[in-house]
Amino acid sequence: MSETAKATLRPATAGDAPAIRRMIQALIAHSGNPPVSPAPAEELARHMSGPRPDIEGVIAERAGKAVGMILYFPWLSTWRGRLNLYIQDLYVEPDERGSGLGRRLLAAAAREGKARGCKGLLLAVEISNADAAKFYARLGFQRIEDELHWMLGPGPFETLIG
Repeated sequence: MSETAKATLRPATAGDAPAIRRMIQALIAHSGNPPVSPAPAEELARHMSGPRPDIEGVIAERAGKAVGMILYFPWLSTWRGRLNLYIQDLYVEPDERGSGLGRRLLAAAAREGKARGCKGLLLAVEISNADAAKFYARLGFQRIEDELHWMLGPGPFETLIG
């Protein structure tokens, strides 16, 4: 692919929330998991706004259409004593896969993280997404074998609060 044909990257804004939601829906469908309803665009926009947004990202565009995105936020490993960037979502449209766009999005996030003092990237891969696992391994990501992620959902969360 020629340089002029590459998708352009830019910081994501709250105005991108509808496109981000569309790509999250496609990511969910691609995962093979039961369908869930991602955050509404309005909620995504709220979390992406303000002086210290909850989540930030980069949008890849071609001819004015979002064709990829990466969403991230800082995460401090107190055990390892370093700040990392947690990659919440990485999505590339199917016809853009294999073009290097996923790597470019990760590199953009890594540059942003480095500017903030981050020393690495952390992400989770759906067990069913073998292609993503291979992609991340090719880039040098290593699977953390000695940790399991646990989540407390909305009902138990409210119960815990009391």
